Amino acid sequence: MVEYLAGNRIRGTSSEKTQASTVTYESDFSTNTDWTQSDTSQIGVNVSSSGKLKFYNSGSNSLDNVYYDLGSNVSDTKWVLRHTLTVSGTPSTDEIPYKLEINNTANAVGNTNSKALGWWIYVDRNNAWRRIYTVCKNSTSIGDGEAQATPRYYSDFSYSTVYYITTTRHSATKFEVIIRTGSHTGSIVSGGTLTQESIPSGMTGLRYLTASDGGQGAGLTAEIDDLEFYNGVTSTSSPINVLDGSIFYETDTNKSYVLYNDTWSELWPYIKILNELLH
Repeated sequence: MVEYLAGNRIRGTSSEKTQASTVTYESDFSTNTDWTQSDTSQIGVNVSSSGKLKFYNSGSNSLDNVYYDLGSNVSDTKWVLRHTLTVSGTPSTDEIPYKLEINNTANAVGNTNSKALGWWIYVDRNNAWRRIYTVCKNSTSIGDGEAQATPRYYSDFSYSTVYYITTTRHSATKFEVIIRTGSHTGSIVSGGTLTQESIPSGMTGLRYLTASDGGQGAGLTAEIDDLEFYNGVTSTSSPINVLDGSIFYETDTNKSYVLYNDTWSELWPYIKILNELLH
């Protein structure tokens, strides 16, 4: 149990200094309520009671999408989007692109000139490579033509493997896509942290959660499930509600932390520096 002491001091276990952030929107896709869909034979939510947001690529040349309006209050600097992704099948006829992004334009498809952040997958028709890129586009139709992450893509994901993807907007100029297996706190795959340090200026007004295809290729399906969106934060957990400058002593680790700007930082490094300066 957390113990509140005089002088903005708190005692408790390491797990008690944070709390779960509030989910702004979540869906297990057991219903398609409030999702706008164009052609559910290509992309659809809960088609045939699948309980998934699913890409059905059958070689159609059409550009299709589904989208959900998160509203006008989506932060221009801080949010987290996480979900699972599973890709299956055997590609044929042409390279296959799928995207999930937060867009500033309703009903955006693969060639819409708009602003967006998110990710896209691209698969070789001969299965020579399979990649996950970031989407970072500012009034263009290209996925990452203006601003590319480091590394640019995660290479050679495995078919039928469930990946746990977290997309975080850290600031007006930085976002990243992290790819894990096992869970959202599981192991990050090798090369699976795609960091974009230079979002183009003016990347504002993003609100439409959009899944779209590239209108080419055949043979693959992709499934998104258990989606969560957290607005105004950069983590799915946040500090407990105490004042900046509060000191939290962890009874299970014997470590102390100070809260500043919604972040707990261990006190010892600062005490060590101060001692060195004084001596």
